[in-house]
Amino acid sequence: MNETEQKETQAKQIAYKILALAKDSVLSELPFLERAAARLIPAANDTFSFAGSGSLLLFEPWYLFSLFRQGQDLVNRAWLHTLLHRLLCHNLVGKSINRPLWNLACDVAVENIINDLGVDLLQTPPAEAQQPFLDGLKDQGIRLTAEQLYQAFCRSRMGAEQAGEIREHFFADQHSLWYEQDQQSGDPVHADFGEDWKKIAGKLETALSEAKGKDALIQNLHELCRSGRQYTNFLRRFGRNREVMRLSMDEYDRNYYSFGMRHYGNIPLIEPLEYSDRNRLRDLVIAIDTSGSVKGDLVQRFIQHSYDILMGSEEFRDTFNVRIVQCDDRIQEDVSLHTREEFGRYVQALEVKGLGGTDFRPVFQLIQREINAGHLASDCGLLYFTDGDGYYPEERPAWDTAFILFGDAWKERQTPEWAESLALREEDILDGVL
Repeated sequence: MNETEQKETQAKQIAYKILALAKDSVLSELPFLERAAARLIPAANDTFSFAGSGSLLLFEPWYLFSLFRQGQDLVNRAWLHTLLHRLLCHNLVGKSINRPLWNLACDVAVENIINDLGVDLLQTPPAEAQQPFLDGLKDQGIRLTAEQLYQAFCRSRMGAEQAGEIREHFFADQHSLWYEQDQQSGDPVHADFGEDWKKIAGKLETALSEAKGKDALIQNLHELCRSGRQYTNFLRRFGRNREVMRLSMDEYDRNYYSFGMRHYGNIPLIEPLEYSDRNRLRDLVIAIDTSGSVKGDLVQRFIQHSYDILMGSEEFRDTFNVRIVQCDDRIQEDVSLHTREEFGRYVQALEVKGLGGTDFRPVFQLIQREINAGHLASDCGLLYFTDGDGYYPEERPAWDTAFILFGDAWKERQTPEWAESLALREEDILDGVL
């Protein structure tokens, strides 16, 4: 090992010790983060100064030294900042996200949490510079979660340059790795780690639900877990076939079977075993209400959100049968999708068609025709995205149906008793692409 390599090795060893000190210092004050902290593994690199990637905390030793020279508190804060991004799954974003605004929203949310915790070893000069902007947001009644901040920034039409200037006061780590995608699937590179972090976040939300002095963290955890539990879990459950029980002719001993039939009055000693075939994606029809009362951007984001959820399902890997139907008072579009690539291309090129009145019945008639023709399975599922105001079929169909209702109007609508329903706020749908 030459002298340069020796210095690099020593630098890495010292840097790891500095990060270990930051972790121990923060956990001594905030022990409830211990489980999350155990998932964040430091990894020295020469590319990123300070960045989270999956379950890795990437750092450049010499950058870390520059922070340390300014004070251990800055290292403590940067470490916790990155941990909170992972815990709140800020890196799990959709392809259509406005990156500068999302970066700012996440950093503001995380820095506000750190300030709200009121821990002395986290109080650094940047925190003072942040306060006027945070106070202005609070005065506007904006909840300081990444999702709500992002929507507020979008509504204000904030530009990338302005977002970058504000973010300088909240910056602690790089976010570019959040947006890396697998070249074949198009999924986020580190999406596989998302479920683990969400489980940790869910348990932490439960543990802190009655805690005092941690309001900002609890609010952000609640936002993550609420939006994650509702439509995501609903679609994953609804999109799966029910258990299909069938006989397995390979799971029993034919000799015992024949012996029983011969010697015990045609009574087999062992019956053929049944087994269940689970977790198959059933034929799924996603119907979109494109009447004049439904906003086009909500339709697009709902489809994007549905696509992102299904892409993360284990059973959504090879081929499938998904129909996307746009309908106002008549069928405006009917598209069959059978591969991930087809679905991805459809989402990217989606154009909302219709904007007339609302009649749900044409979609039900279409499904029955397609079942009769053998193009859809008889146990398919219909997911209907709508504000709920329209003409419903009088009789219950043979397939499962669920209405996804949004906005405040659904409170006055009565969906049929035979259908499932899920009510979402408009921001839940908009947040779906994050």
